[in-house]
Amino acid sequence: MTRLAIAGAGPAGLAAAIRARERGLDAVVLERRAPPLEKACGEGLMPLGVAALAALGVAVPPERSAPTAPSGAAPGSRGTRAPARFGLRRHFRVAPWAPFVEVHWRAGVEAYVTPVASDEVGVAFLGRTGGRAFAALVADFPALRTRLARATPVTPARGAGPFRQRVRRRARGRVALVGDAAGYVDALTGEGLTLALRGAVALVDTLADGRPLREWERAWRRITLGHRVVTHALLAVARAPRVRARLVRGLAADPALFDRLLAIASGEAPLAALGVGGLLRLGVALGAPAPPPTAS
Repeated sequence: MTRLAIAGAGPAGLAAAIRARERGLDAVVLERRAPPLEKACGEGLMPLGVAALAALGVAVPPERSAPTAPSGAAPGSRGTRAPARFGLRRHFRVAPWAPFVEVHWRAGVEAYVTPVASDEVGVAFLGRTGGRAFAALVADFPALRTRLARATPVTPARGAGPFRQRVRRRARGRVALVGDAAGYVDALTGEGLTLALRGAVALVDTLADGRPLREWERAWRRITLGHRVVTHALLAVARAPRVRARLVRGLAADPALFDRLLAIASGEAPLAALGVGGLLRLGVALGAPAPPPTAS
């Protein structure tokens, strides 16, 4: 019987352990922290991620979730080139004010607001946070500051980063990397959990089928291709304020194109799904007149 030692009880590690049990493998999870583990994350899960959880027999309690839809971004002041990006997030006890994931942009930092329950929202700041306190980041977004003025924090502020993790090889000898450790671009498109779950299942299936670990490398590249391409492109756009403003305005006018890009980024659709027509529409979106900068 194949025996697995899984280092870390995060989403990828637990998914690997569940899949190992399903495939008849003997697995042990090694974790130095006591559960439940507090994870610095935006708590957003794309449909493919929900399906991956369901396939592992994990159901999200309806009272602890809030179905959402992506929303357009609100361009803020001028952006800057950020060599390293970090994240900071916190939950607040307040009824979600919209059934959307809100994205607010300012110089070098984005703010994401995600409904996570009927009476709770998660707020995450991504970008060059500069080690600033959570309250200081909230103060940079007047609209968000007003929304949270009477909200009660229900979790401590948690941080993570730098996001970009470059990995030359995901397997060597009898050791394989999965989850963020296998290589990661950025949290800006919200597919981290989905990729972790799908990657964990693919790695365990590779081992259970008796295939060499080099096939896990190929599986990882296939699973993450759309995410890597779309995320790199969006990071480049985010560093160019005028282009970013045009893209936001263009995608707001063409929600079907926005949905297609999200599907590619999450792995629901292949990169080829964009097609020539999608590329032309993306060019039109990038050519849309840019609105004047506004305060968040």
